[in-house]
Amino acid sequence: MADRVSTNALIVIAALALAGLGRAQKLRHGVMDASAVIVVEPLEIVELDEHRVVHRFSVVETFKGEVGETVAVIEHAHVADAPSPRGKGRRLLCLVPDRRADTPKDGGPFWRATGYAGDAPQLDANAASVELLTLVRALVASERGVDPARTTDALVRLVLSGHGVAQREAAESLRERDALRTRIPSVELDAMLARAVAETTDVDLKVTLASLCAEAGMRNAVEALCSALPQCQDERFATALGRIAAHVHGERATAVLVPFLQQARGPTRDALLIALGATRTESALTQLLEMRARTGPSPALDAALRTHGSARALEIVEPKRKDGAPR
Repeated sequence: MADRVSTNALIVIAALALAGLGRAQKLRHGVMDASAVIVVEPLEIVELDEHRVVHRFSVVETFKGEVGETVAVIEHAHVADAPSPRGKGRRLLCLVPDRRADTPKDGGPFWRATGYAGDAPQLDANAASVELLTLVRALVASERGVDPARTTDALVRLVLSGHGVAQREAAESLRERDALRTRIPSVELDAMLARAVAETTDVDLKVTLASLCAEAGMRNAVEALCSALPQCQDERFATALGRIAAHVHGERATAVLVPFLQQARGPTRDALLIALGATRTESALTQLLEMRARTGPSPALDAALRTHGSARALEIVEPKRKDGAPR
């Protein structure tokens, strides 16, 4: 059947959820891909032309790579979404050599940012900046071959005791690396799942922790996360929950979610419908179509079918005319 979701497709769907939603911070990728990771203070800004600016910095601390006492970083104004190193005070920079054809011949060597979101954070005299640098040190040490158990321990401490960007980046780093994720002690995983369930304000963190626990193979993780929906009906979390359920249970995800759906009311029920659609499984589509046939169309059911995204689901909620055009 054309709408049946294969095992490989489920893996792809789950990966999209477990990789996070939206343009998330990716400092960890900047650190790993960079040729140089340094803390700097601004010296001067020189405009080369209307599209290019050279930022000169004094180097305060080097975590990775070899640089001099100063560095020159080219910012190209026409590069969409590229992080800018502009601003006062100290900041962390993740840099690679700038070898583009229009790089000036004199005044180099020139560098450019890696381009990952969040790869040039400003540093202040606060706990958040300390945690960011702790994250950077752990990642660089890991790249140099330190015992994975030490890296895991450092990242777990950030996840459980940190805040903001460093906390989320640490959780994502653990999720993305088998060698680290498999070393997380069960008691710490339990604490992470409890935090994922309890979190109500930072949805990005909630999704990240939920994804980490699912990737780590925690039993009953989906059921525990379903119990969190009455306190957080955010569509991002509901969508991630459905994709996590598909990652963990495959076609059985529907059987896991339906008992919670039968007991839920109001916004919680609507969120569970979104989660069911987000599994993108054949069994979920069958369940949603049966519900719609029994109770009639509703905004919540139609939203769940749109989230499912299969051709059959979309044809139900957005039928086409005989000439193929949308109605």
